[in-house]
Amino acid sequence: MSKKEKKGFNPKSQITGIIVLVLLVILTYFIIRLNVSEINFVGVKNTWHKFNPVYAIPAVICLLGYIFFEGRAMSAVGKPFGLKLGPIRSTVCACIELYFSGLTPSATGGQPAVVYYNSRDGLPAHKSTAMLIMNTMHYTLAMFVLAVVAIILRPNLFFSPETTFNGGGEWFFPLLIIGTILNFGLLAICLMLMFSQKLVRRICGGGLKLLKKMHLIKSYESKMQKLEESLDSYSSCVLTFKSHPLAQILCLCLNILQRLCVFAIPFFVYLGFNPSGMTTSVLIDILCIQVLSALTVSTLPIPGGVGASELIFISLYSKFYAPDMIQYGMLFSRFFIFYLCMIICAVVSIGNHFRITILNRR
Repeated sequence: MSKKEKKGFNPKSQITGIIVLVLLVILTYFIIRLNVSEINFVGVKNTWHKFNPVYAIPAVICLLGYIFFEGRAMSAVGKPFGLKLGPIRSTVCACIELYFSGLTPSATGGQPAVVYYNSRDGLPAHKSTAMLIMNTMHYTLAMFVLAVVAIILRPNLFFSPETTFNGGGEWFFPLLIIGTILNFGLLAICLMLMFSQKLVRRICGGGLKLLKKMHLIKSYESKMQKLEESLDSYSSCVLTFKSHPLAQILCLCLNILQRLCVFAIPFFVYLGFNPSGMTTSVLIDILCIQVLSALTVSTLPIPGGVGASELIFISLYSKFYAPDMIQYGMLFSRFFIFYLCMIICAVVSIGNHFRITILNRR
């Protein structure tokens, strides 16, 4: 086996991630089953007959839009420094990022996977890294833009959660504060990587010194040389990107569209059970609730937010569903938002892996 193949993603790590995800799904089921005794497979079957499948169409369209806009945002930040990603290729990158992020805590596996597969496709690793860091910055910034809008439109969701939700306010608000702080931290790290190269060098250099003292690396000097070369290449990409303000605005707008697509899915699920709920007020309520939920669970160290997302949904949507229906609204929403997304992205990612493997053998 070549060195290049050894640097690839070990199938064992993917299998481990899938096993952890499945275990979390099973654990979530039993936790919800203990708290909501009405949930059962017969109920799911009966509830499916109550759901108007017409509303599954816009839900799926929103899911596809979520994936598509993720890819176009990557393309927007990559274009200024020469990464040309068309609609198909950028969508493949988005599927890879979302699939691996769903298998790992706090989305830690998605970005390295994109860098790896882009490298095998002949795209420079430092450019892919720069593209992903900048897209992450705008992805997080989009969250705060939507949060500000949500606070203006529905301030009671943020400042009076104990009166808004069906219980859970006492634990939900601390989680919201923690999630907001962690998102600010992520944004700060991305800004640091863009605007403070000296600080990045100090942190990376300090990390390498620590690894040397722990005898985890052999040649400190060669590692530092490679680090300097990578940072120099990355710095040139950052300078190029900062000189293209329109690309930054476009990336931010695409990330906002991406967020809105996935936030709208529970609205269409709700309409599937209650078609008379198609009002602007309900749409705004649900979009603001999804902003609140995303702020809370997006940085939790749980693959795909499995478990936390389901339990938070039951607290947040108590006023939209009857007590015996809310668990089914949660199941349908999570199916479109996460499980169907994982299936689509897994198929695309696996297909891309085989494509690259076949091409590299020729």
